[in-house]
Amino acid sequence: MNKNNQSTGTQEIDAAKLVLIGSALATLGDALQTISVGLALEVLENQTMPDQTDQLKKIEDNMQKQIDHLTNELSKLKSQIT
Repeated sequence: MNKNNQSTGTQEIDAAKLVLIGSALATLGDALQTISVGLALEVLENQTMPDQTDQLKKIEDNMQKQIDHLTNELSKLKSQIT
């Protein structure tokens, strides 16, 4: 009977070791998944940045044209007053 108890105890220890190894592998898998999502997000951000930069450049150019136009109009009004 003592041998049976030792065998059961050994089996429980082996099972616990397998649970530990399985948990460690699952944690490692989650970490790798998190890293891959972070890398994918970085790639997406880098892809959208040039588009946003182009849009901002167009807006800036349009604003500069409006400022130039308003400056010219202001100069015309100024010259009419004096």
